[in-house]
Amino acid sequence: MTELFLNRRLGEISQKGMTSFHVPAHNGGKLFKRLGIEEYEAGVLGIDMTELPGTDNLHNPQDVILQAQNAASRIFGSDESFFLVNGTTGGIYAAIMSCLDPGGKLIMDRNSHMSAYNACLLGRIDPVYAASRIDEKRGIPLPASEESIERAIKENPDAGAVFVTSPTYYGDCIDISRISKAAHKCGMVLIVDAAHGSHLGLSALLPPSAIKSGADMAVCSIHKTLGSFTQSSMLHVKGERADRERLRSLLRIFQSTSPSYLLMSSLEMAAHIYEKHGERLMGELLGYIYEIADVFKGFDNIKLYEGKASGFDMTKLFVVTTATGVSGYEIEELLRENYKIQPEFSTPHGVLFVSTIGNGGSDFDALKAALFEIDKLRRCGSLPAIPQYPGAMPKAVASISSAFYMKKRLVPLEESKGCICGDYIIPYPPGIPLVAPGELIGDDVLEYVRAALHMGMHVNGVGTDENKSVKVIEMQ
Repeated sequence: MTELFLNRRLGEISQKGMTSFHVPAHNGGKLFKRLGIEEYEAGVLGIDMTELPGTDNLHNPQDVILQAQNAASRIFGSDESFFLVNGTTGGIYAAIMSCLDPGGKLIMDRNSHMSAYNACLLGRIDPVYAASRIDEKRGIPLPASEESIERAIKENPDAGAVFVTSPTYYGDCIDISRISKAAHKCGMVLIVDAAHGSHLGLSALLPPSAIKSGADMAVCSIHKTLGSFTQSSMLHVKGERADRERLRSLLRIFQSTSPSYLLMSSLEMAAHIYEKHGERLMGELLGYIYEIADVFKGFDNIKLYEGKASGFDMTKLFVVTTATGVSGYEIEELLRENYKIQPEFSTPHGVLFVSTIGNGGSDFDALKAALFEIDKLRRCGSLPAIPQYPGAMPKAVASISSAFYMKKRLVPLEESKGCICGDYIIPYPPGIPLVAPGELIGDDVLEYVRAALHMGMHVNGVGTDENKSVKVIEMQ
């Protein structure tokens, strides 16, 4: 009999009763229980349907799906909102390609998620990068500065759109209103990857949402911070700059012809919770966050990251652990095994806890107790040398789209210096490419990847074989 490998592993993890500081925000269904709507979670299998009389059609909504999307539009302040069942990734593909023809220019933050790069690949779009920034002390990729984006807009008046990320995985936000004015002045569409910012708007203590700050399109992972099911997102549109008919056509291309009604129903439920309970739940959450921030003031070795950009989403709790002499990877394992706490992810410098409206007081009590113990950690000697995140932009010798179709070969990582990368090299998370297809692999990237792999980081695009092989373009 065939063994159920995935189901068994998921069941084992679920039965451990971990305290969750990771996505999705429904927190294993605890959010629904807190709000007294357990019947929704209990009845999900019964609503796993397809297009039937009465269920409507996502690709041509005229009934209940249209009504649910219209309600979401009203709740989130857009002119129109689209349900996404292929995650924020599919929404980013459609948003970018709806604005630009093949050969068109997209101004984008170099520290963008790989989905933006892939949209350029699929649409044969030429990205123009706004220079990236790095918090070198903590190894955190920062959003491009407003000045660098404005400079790129001024120097590329023929660009059709601007793509930025706000907030980042770590919580840094940029001034969307400022960027919006600069883009619109030059006739460009502003697209915001707001995957980590669905909850913005629930409190004046948080940065404002992208769509209410002047973005023409904002793509939001509702599952990350508002509690819909994993892979469900929304694309919000405001104003007349977006080509909505082309956008609809592209959404039909990038989304399944058999969209999940479970995902769509969870999007409607998340919007309902946002409107009916969101401000209260966010107020409670921010209270817990302020309490734990006060606790950090008494710690000797661990510190709380407070942001390095124009704004900051304080629900992202990145705990810097380097002074303990213990890597973030080891501390994540310690949290999981000794304290039954699962954070979102770890890096050589620390651990990220994503706190959401699904977290209650008992979660923060458990986290505080664990952090008190972790602050006392002190490894003899210093932490092994932490790799420095590459800051220089790699040189491109071919476009992403042309490089993708070129003949490639595998070479050992150690022999790849100076080669043209044939695939992405991406530390994951957060999913930002160090090198994209068509760019040269430099010393700084090799040093970072080598050290990062040694410390336990996952790097997509680097093989698991003995040589840690990477794809490079075969030159004729």
